[in-house]
Amino acid sequence: MEKIIKTMKTTLYIFFSLFLSIGFAQEDETVSIHKIGRHDDGDINKTYYYKDIDGDLDKFLGTWQYDDGVKKLTLVFYKLTHVKRGKHYKDRIYARFKYEESGTVIYNTLSDFSSSVQRKMVGSFFYQSSTTKMNLFYNEPTDVPYDRILLPGQKPSPSLDIEYLSCAGLGCSPQLKWDINFIRGADSTDPIPFKIPLNLILTKQ
Repeated sequence: MEKIIKTMKTTLYIFFSLFLSIGFAQEDETVSIHKIGRHDDGDINKTYYYKDIDGDLDKFLGTWQYDDGVKKLTLVFYKLTHVKRGKHYKDRIYARFKYEESGTVIYNTLSDFSSSVQRKMVGSFFYQSSTTKMNLFYNEPTDVPYDRILLPGQKPSPSLDIEYLSCAGLGCSPQLKWDINFIRGADSTDPIPFKIPLNLILTKQ
């Protein structure tokens, strides 16, 4: 009987040790969000959490607006943390927006928290050595078909560059530089599939 108990204890010890080793092997390894695209995450025994350790995404959060009297864009950025993307996790920013022309509403997703709207503007990628400029996935609720193009040495198309411009004087507000990157297809007469202007400067509200 004593031998059986000893054998059972040994078996439980081995099982428990294996359980712990598997658990630790699959634990997230936290790395800076700035290492996205520059970090070797090929270790199949690890999942990585690309975390906004220094809060660099936070400067983009809140409401931004562009209004030239004809075209008006209201943009609201918000952040979600530890979002699963494939095997790994990331902190990411998302946007809801309202776009108007001459008082007519073209798009309005300000009250829409669905996953389909989340996929319109989203990202985590900072340019190297920058804490103020990002490249985001970009889309619009448009009926014009187009494909996402990935060419070596070029920015994804379509994608959106946003750059935070800090306020330098008293009484001013930070601004956001907005540049849409879009490569036309083989037919150069294809319409640009976006209604929001390609280049804007928005002001923090």
